[in-house]
Amino acid sequence: MYLRNCWYAAAWSRDIEPNKPFARTICEEPVVIFKTESGQLVALEDRCVHRRAPLSLGRIKGETIECGYHGLQYDCSGRCVRIPGQQDIPERARVRAYPLADKWRWLWIWLGNPEMADESLIPDVHWNDSPGWVSPGDTLHMNGHYQLLIDNLLDLSHLTFLHERTIGTSMVAETPMKAEAAGDRVRVTRWIIDQEAPPMFKKAGGFTENVDRWQIIEWTPPGLVLIDVGCAPHGTGAPEGDRSQGIEARSINLITPETAKTHHYLWSYARNYNIENIELTEFLLRAVGETFLEDKEMLEGQQARAESDDRQDWTIDLKVDSGPMQARRILERLIGEELGAVASAAE
Repeated sequence: MYLRNCWYAAAWSRDIEPNKPFARTICEEPVVIFKTESGQLVALEDRCVHRRAPLSLGRIKGETIECGYHGLQYDCSGRCVRIPGQQDIPERARVRAYPLADKWRWLWIWLGNPEMADESLIPDVHWNDSPGWVSPGDTLHMNGHYQLLIDNLLDLSHLTFLHERTIGTSMVAETPMKAEAAGDRVRVTRWIIDQEAPPMFKKAGGFTENVDRWQIIEWTPPGLVLIDVGCAPHGTGAPEGDRSQGIEARSINLITPETAKTHHYLWSYARNYNIENIELTEFLLRAVGETFLEDKEMLEGQQARAESDDRQDWTIDLKVDSGPMQARRILERLIGEELGAVASAAE
């Protein structure tokens, strides 16, 4: 089950090229995204009403998209406006159109009730598109349930073991964290005081002495995990709020379900220091990308093991699972409330 009255990250804005339909499955719904000749961005159901051919295999014709199978054309509202060799067009010859917004260098899609699609509800990830910040990023396709990645990002104790070459040190797992829910959000905080900086931070910030390091993670349903990360030389005031002698970044993680067993992972790593340093930007893009590929391998392994094991109560929870478990309960409640509202409206 998926939350639908919300904004999901569908793609990077740069993914949509002129005259080229873009296909993506989101919450098990096939979607085609395209830009008309006038520049309007459109998201339609990727399924022709004639024989269910993917519209994404068609072509853009002016302000319409033309099915590549039998030439039916659909306007931006999803209404069929042309059938070759036929004058009359059935009223029911239409596909669903989805609200679509271009913000923060990403495209956001609303799968639920279109009347509820308020763009002010798009999560605030302005670091991805703000002066004073540079934010390289990419997209990964993962063969695993999307909640596995949310769990992964809300519990960073795994950095010690899975990412020791880049952002992990022994003290990440050994340092207690604090997890708390506020409304429909979950925040997990960890401060690692007077310890060696991880390899990636050493290179990015030039640290040679011990640092005070922070990880402040916030999950916003359904699939945003924003991580405020950084470190500063020990004793320079970072825990009290003075980060001026350190480096900081925002790891922006957008998790969009594809199916019950797959998801899209759109990420960026935004920083506000040495932003003109192209070599550093390329290094961080490469280092963070390699880190996430390590996550991908592990999460896909988890999914495979889960599919081969029907023991429902076999796994155990640890203290570090507090954040992930709170997020799971909140998401389950929100989906239940949404389904209840739909059922009441249908009575």
